[in-house]
Amino acid sequence: MNEDVLYGLAALTAGGGALTAAARAWPPRTGRLSPGPRPAGFETHPRWAYCPAEGRDTPHSVDAGGRRHCRVCRYTTTKDSTMDESFGPEYVRPRQEDCPGCGCCTADLCERGRNRVMRCAAFTPAEHHETVLGCPCSAETTKHTAAWRAAQVRATRLARELPLDDDAEKLLRHLADGGDASDDGTVFTQLMVRGLAQLIDELPAVSELGRTYLAARDEERAPATVHVVDVDPRSRTALVEVDAWRADEPVIVLLDQLTSDTGLDAATLPDRWLAAEANCRAADADRLVLTGFRVTDGVPDGQAGGDA
Repeated sequence: MNEDVLYGLAALTAGGGALTAAARAWPPRTGRLSPGPRPAGFETHPRWAYCPAEGRDTPHSVDAGGRRHCRVCRYTTTKDSTMDESFGPEYVRPRQEDCPGCGCCTADLCERGRNRVMRCAAFTPAEHHETVLGCPCSAETTKHTAAWRAAQVRATRLARELPLDDDAEKLLRHLADGGDASDDGTVFTQLMVRGLAQLIDELPAVSELGRTYLAARDEERAPATVHVVDVDPRSRTALVEVDAWRADEPVIVLLDQLTSDTGLDAATLPDRWLAAEANCRAADADRLVLTGFRVTDGVPDGQAGGDA
């Protein structure tokens, strides 16, 4: 109730009683609603303060950190009325640091995106997916991202379990040898869709994933014993040793691949012995691809420790 209403009520009150006195004692107009000064001895909680979200003075409560919370809209301010955080419609998220490796994401987004198969889009609202879909920081063409590791496994399994037809594989090998695509476009399109071929300067060419596919077709793959050294739930990766490759050189694999293949919980994987298919003649860790993880019975002969 503002002062104009009180003055009107006072005029209607006969005898100039208590209400008239109260009306005359009301403070002058200040440009916004205000509770005015309170007589000594009155309860002063909740405290009244100006709320930017409401555009007026409202009752506030003050927490132990000195932040004032509007009891009308939950807007939060510091003692100097500078916004610290807000639960109301005025909240603006602080600007995040840009990623130095791309022009589409923040550093935090790319840090999370490179550890997920769904890339940066996994942490982006649907309306912004198009903006981040081409982010190189989490792409499957960028080495050591989760999407890259998943693509290596996918291409290898495609080569071993569901290979291309003869015409498509012949064209892929032709491109890998430096040749050009002379078909009507349909076969090359099949390779493009699978990520095995690409256009470079508008010319057909084999992709790195296509070379992985051909390696899986040509190289020997055999069962190998795998020791899980450790797991990192945050990056969704696991560190494993492959005895038939280089027992003293741990390699990184996707944690979700291990749990999906074996059915084991991530917490039970460290120090476990597993079996997998591997190309143990790979020149380096980037070329080593493990597939088909499965649980083994007991600890392999000659190995100490482990969890049965």
